Amino acid sequence: WLKMLRSTRVPRSNACAAPWSDLPAGYVPGDGAVWIVVGGRGSAGITVRRGQSLRSPEISVRLANGALVEQVSLDGDRLRYRRLSGEGPDFGWVSLSCKGARLLRRHEPSALPQEAATAPQPEPAPPWPQRPGTTPFLADRKPPRPGHWQGELPEESAGWTPLEASLFVQSGGWYHPGEMAGRRRAPADGRVSVVTPTSEARQCFHEQLWTCFVAQDWPDKELIVIESYANFQSHRLASEARRQGSCVTHVSYRGDLSIGLKRNMGVHLASGRYVVQFDDDDLYAPGYVSKMVGHMQTSRLDALTLSAWYNCELCSGTFGFVDPESFRPLDVPRQAEAGAPGSADEADQERAAREARRRQVELITYGYGFSYAYLRDTAYKHPFPDVSMSEDYEFMRTLRAEVGEERVGLLQDHDGICLHVLHRRNSADSESDREVPSAEAEGLEVCRLDIVDPRLQLLLVGVLPAQARDILSALREVVSEAAVRQKLSEFQSGGHDAAQTAAFLHDLVHLRVCRKVSVPTDGMWPGLLFSRLEHCCKGDEGLRAALREQQQLLTLGAPMAPPPWE
Repeated sequence: WLKMLRSTRVPRSNACAAPWSDLPAGYVPGDGAVWIVVGGRGSAGITVRRGQSLRSPEISVRLANGALVEQVSLDGDRLRYRRLSGEGPDFGWVSLSCKGARLLRRHEPSALPQEAATAPQPEPAPPWPQRPGTTPFLADRKPPRPGHWQGELPEESAGWTPLEASLFVQSGGWYHPGEMAGRRRAPADGRVSVVTPTSEARQCFHEQLWTCFVAQDWPDKELIVIESYANFQSHRLASEARRQGSCVTHVSYRGDLSIGLKRNMGVHLASGRYVVQFDDDDLYAPGYVSKMVGHMQTSRLDALTLSAWYNCELCSGTFGFVDPESFRPLDVPRQAEAGAPGSADEADQERAAREARRRQVELITYGYGFSYAYLRDTAYKHPFPDVSMSEDYEFMRTLRAEVGEERVGLLQDHDGICLHVLHRRNSADSESDREVPSAEAEGLEVCRLDIVDPRLQLLLVGVLPAQARDILSALREVVSEAAVRQKLSEFQSGGHDAAQTAAFLHDLVHLRVCRKVSVPTDGMWPGLLFSRLEHCCKGDEGLRAALREQQQLLTLGAPMAPPPWE
């Protein structure tokens, strides 16, 4: 189990402190010592910083207690790590101790407590379940994980394919291939199956997922969602499955399933020739499926992924563009005994730098599953690994080895047919290579969607007239409160300048309005909301008059605060 974690190349986490391209050239994943987080039990984890210095920027997401990390480098009490398991940033710098308290300790999985070492050990389980009277049928004889089926397979398994048997085993017998096959539609060559793995914690994204699916202009399509949950399954997706019939399949499982296993279940249920993966939190323009599948058809590909794409960082409200090929060459540290310029030693170092860069660009290019499209039959023969970290890259690596590099294509997205959204619930992160101005972002193809998230809507579309009325109504309610009126009156008599007035309005009025209309109150969001509101009201005399009336009620003679960058 530990070897599997340490050999993982592409992580999936809540945040990312640094891209793979910033790691030392000599670092080899899997070779470093493993540490476990023992601190931060009562504070949601320990602090992670982007650099070695204690004054470097702090990452908003903490590294959770119990997380396993691999050592990239160690300088005194400061550890640079790569996350293996648990919640937290993929990469970063942490302290081993703080004020005498230990935050991390070396993880030695083979070290057993004394009582455990002397206790009788249970007999090992068979490597894989067996058909009655046969030898283990799966070539990959790994020890069964907790939750896997460990008994004999049912008699009907004699007719199962290797993938179907794996689905049964890896789900602990819950996913019965024969029963689930009844939920699969009759196959159709011209159909596209959109497959999405999700969970109860991500149900806030399901409305946008449904909007993106419905908007696709591909005529024959179906949506397959595999959801794991602890308390409640997604009401939104369950209701659409009942309403839409066979073109929507919603499979919900009470318990934990890996992302790779969910993807394989989606492939098994898919009835289309092509499978296109949607992440529930990203935006896909109406022509996304058509462009991806069309490119596969014209280029005769088995699989395709975007090799350059647009990002949106919700925490900061900024846009960026990711192009792994534009990453700078790695700076390979030179040893003290390195040869003179032009020597064999220098040539070896340059070759090592080029190879390290090539490997890391490859990891980033092929390691993001939000834009995968592939033939269903190909994925059926070469399924995803049963893990929740790096299952995307390992899948693509296998395809490139089995069907050939020329059958796995890359497509750069310069039109914005997909927007990768970064937030605190991400399972993967990516760092942009260049910032994208608002004017460019507002011209992306995804802006043609009905955008559900109010933050994305503010950034990409602005305030619509119907929303402007709701904001003005909320503003009227806030300004009419007796406590607010009293504070306004007291402030008015103080003789403040424009900056002080704008700050006062922000704290007293704007933040309250944001809460009423479900817009974040931190950072630039309040200023952005009111600047977009003023822009919307300029084209509507009725809205402009209502806004002017509310500004007069403030009686402070200061306009609403513009966003910080204006």
